[in-house]
Amino acid sequence: MAAAAGVGEGEEVKLLGCWDSPFVNRVQIALNLKGIPYEYVEEDLHCKGAVLLASNPVHKKVPVLIHNGKPIPESQVILQYIDEAWAGSDGPSLLPADPLQRAAARFWAAFVDDKVGAPWFTILFARETEEKKEAAARAVAAMETLEGTLGEEKAFFGGDGIGFVDVVLGSYLGWFVVIEKMIGVKLLDAARMPALAAWAERFKAADAVKGVLPEDVDKVLEFLQTFLRNQRPENKLSPVKPLPPTPHTYLLTRSESTVVPMAGSGELKLLGVWTSPYVIRVRVVLNLKSLPYEYVEEDLGSRKSPLLLASNPVHKSVPVLLHGGRPMNESQIIVQYIDEVWSGTGVPSILPADPYERATARFWAAYVDDKVGPAWLGMVFTCKTEEERAEAWDRAVAALETLEGALGECSKGKAFFGGEGIGFVDIVLGGYLGWFAAIDKLMGRRLIDPARTPLLAGWEARFRAADAARGVVPDDADKVLEFMRTLLAWSASKAE
Repeated sequence: MAAAAGVGEGEEVKLLGCWDSPFVNRVQIALNLKGIPYEYVEEDLHCKGAVLLASNPVHKKVPVLIHNGKPIPESQVILQYIDEAWAGSDGPSLLPADPLQRAAARFWAAFVDDKVGAPWFTILFARETEEKKEAAARAVAAMETLEGTLGEEKAFFGGDGIGFVDVVLGSYLGWFVVIEKMIGVKLLDAARMPALAAWAERFKAADAVKGVLPEDVDKVLEFLQTFLRNQRPENKLSPVKPLPPTPHTYLLTRSESTVVPMAGSGELKLLGVWTSPYVIRVRVVLNLKSLPYEYVEEDLGSRKSPLLLASNPVHKSVPVLLHGGRPMNESQIIVQYIDEVWSGTGVPSILPADPYERATARFWAAYVDDKVGPAWLGMVFTCKTEEERAEAWDRAVAALETLEGALGECSKGKAFFGGEGIGFVDIVLGGYLGWFAAIDKLMGRRLIDPARTPLLAGWEARFRAADAARGVVPDDADKVLEFMRTLLAWSASKAE
């Protein structure tokens, strides 16, 4: 493959993958769109190669993109890296230039993996047919939401050309046909979703996509059956349970809604809940950027405000940031939006300028919400027994021990994951600190234990002491626990 304009001579680009993985396929499509020559290495997922294990020691899975010897795992992180590292290539940008449109693309790409990808996994690996069909119903509902988002006036989610959301959703198309043969359910029904059906045909016909998506249904099914048969006993897949609701849907609120105005023009308004780690991280970055904003305390129980319902009709949850009346949702997306819009304020950026360092920060931020978030949710809200709570504790501790090593690597001996100052990973992890103190009191032991994770213990003290975090990260464990008990009592009465 000839090198495209903007792709440096002598660059080494290698992709470690598995031929039928939608997450690998999306990286291949992005590289094709950008015209980037690369070497593809097919991995045996039952006998993983040394390069894969060294390149992705945290998850030990594909895809991994290796650019000039530097590995980047996780497909959505890789897509953004490709878009940024090869911004000067002849290929189109995956993400739009406008920060609000970029935030919207990130939102819908996350929606695809949360609402289509998670059921896809359940359909493949759940043991009961009924469980597979319930997952398929959830995926169909998500596709209907995407049908309304796409509309009939656009060729692609990215407009006239393939963009970020197209690549993320399009990577599942080969599997949709497989699922129909497996369980007799059409995830993409042209009669009910005509815009998406037409979009799928356009997407599959694109030059960048041809030859990438798996087309031989029987071959894919044979691969899946072989994969399941060859699972080693210690790696057997347990029955897949539906994922719990996203953590922020449990964060109801205090009994009274409050409005706390701050100095400024009122251009920025944040809808939130005072204990939510996701809201806290947005408040911290607004403080770091010295941005005046109006904060509105929401009641996410039976009295969600009309503004919240109109601003986040998909999830109906906080945080929601309104900038000049234009809403954006999901905390990590909001934090990146703030960093991009107010990049010239004289305040250091939350994300580093170097694309590889930025990809590393996104990887660890995603790790925090993937590993720490569900464990926190379990200990506080969803675990029914002490045994379940202890298992969630162990998962949280294991994740924090991994983050201890990440802090040493990312900080390079400085105060924060972001170096001298608070950065993206600091903000994402720091949002949980108020709940960590409450969990410590609830469980009678410390999540961030100086004996076990001394670097994180020092980091926690520095983060809490930062001006941007003071008054935002809850420091009264009893008050947080009181909130938790009130919430659990409310949930129990609602269930009755």
